[in-house]
Amino acid sequence: MEITPLVAHTFNNYIDVQGKVDADENIAVNAEMAGTVSKINVKVGDEVSPGQVLAELDAKAMQQGMAELQSGLDLATTMYEKQKISGSKK
Repeated sequence: MEITPLVAHTFNNYIDVQGKVDADENIAVNAEMAGTVSKINVKVGDEVSPGQVLAELDAKAMQQGMAELQSGLDLATTMYEKQKISGSKK
């Protein structure tokens, strides 16, 4: 049998914990649509009001999407009108 002398040393033990921290003064800001920010209307520390526009987005993608939707609507309207006219002739 062997005896080891007792030596004082620091005991280190670690534990990993996941959690969420909420602060009273933080807020979440969400864009109404996706896009690239083209202009920021406030600076850090500015006081803002509900409904105030904080940033502006580049609307090119939205405008292209709207143009595509308009083309689809125009085609559907044309097809509907043609079918309505040919159906009334029977």
